[in-house]
Amino acid sequence: MFTQGEYIAYKEIEEPSRIGVRWNRGYEPIPIGINKKLVKDVYEFLGQIPELLQEDLPPKLLKKFKTSVSWIGRSIDEKDSDIRIIYLSTALESILTTRSDRKKGETLAYRMMLLNSKVDEPFILPSKVLWIYELRSKIIHGSRLGIATQSEYHTLRKVAIETLIYSLGIIRKKEMKKHSQFINFLESSDKVSEVLAWLKEQDDKYSENIKDQLETNLEEN
Repeated sequence: MFTQGEYIAYKEIEEPSRIGVRWNRGYEPIPIGINKKLVKDVYEFLGQIPELLQEDLPPKLLKKFKTSVSWIGRSIDEKDSDIRIIYLSTALESILTTRSDRKKGETLAYRMMLLNSKVDEPFILPSKVLWIYELRSKIIHGSRLGIATQSEYHTLRKVAIETLIYSLGIIRKKEMKKHSQFINFLESSDKVSEVLAWLKEQDDKYSENIKDQLETNLEEN
């Protein structure tokens, strides 16, 4: 099967179980092979890319989401779990944080909660998301290597894919023109009080830190 498009998925001949995604390759037709044994969410994600990234978004917003898709795609193609975590963390940062956010891990964790709550979807424990995200700093700064597991990769990949899809759904529905509108929408959501109450009920340090950051950001804004 052949297709043309800005995003392509491919299956390696020598290693059929390995799938990859590339962005901005151009419009040269290439053969596409999808292994049916791949994890279901990855398969569905790859199939949704053309629809997700239709040219109906303002250029800057479209570029932001294209960048996020590219990082998710690189994580699927990569074999090293440490590198995969770095790529997925970057994808999440692109959607859920801004340059001015100081504690990005805590911030993206509670915004992930707000996003999923707003679309009435369950969420991965934010404390787990933050814990995995913090592996990124340990890897990047070289204090520890070989620490990320397949399970952690699969968890963060699920979060990244859901975040991408849910975010685009809200942005299109609300006809938002800027990323800041999306962030403000989450921060002013009627779900904020529920999320805060839920976080206060948890008895772990990560949830407490996430709660504190949410309260700090609300006070500053």
